[in-house]
Amino acid sequence: MPAEKTAYQFIQINSLFGDVDMASFKHYIRIWVDISPDGKVTPHKMEWDDGARYPIDRVLSCHRCHFDGSAEITERYEVLMYGQRRYLYREVASGRWFVEQTNI
Repeated sequence: MPAEKTAYQFIQINSLFGDVDMASFKHYIRIWVDISPDGKVTPHKMEWDDGARYPIDRVLSCHRCHFDGSAEITERYEVLMYGQRRYLYREVASGRWFVEQTNI
């Protein structure tokens, strides 16, 4: 089982998150969530492709949106990870999670 990454290692993937001005695409990731009895979904840990796990300190907000102008309904979670504001997305229909990644 992979160990959780430190804040220093987390900074190395900063360019993969948040609002960007360049062309971007969905990068699907694994998310650990808690689901309350009333159905509220709260993410608490993210796993990257290499198995690195990053704790989610707090969920600041969750809003429905249309990612990249598509018709698909998406939930955008604004979270704190290592004290930095990040955005995680969940496709409502499929339940799949992703981050916005730039095509560098």
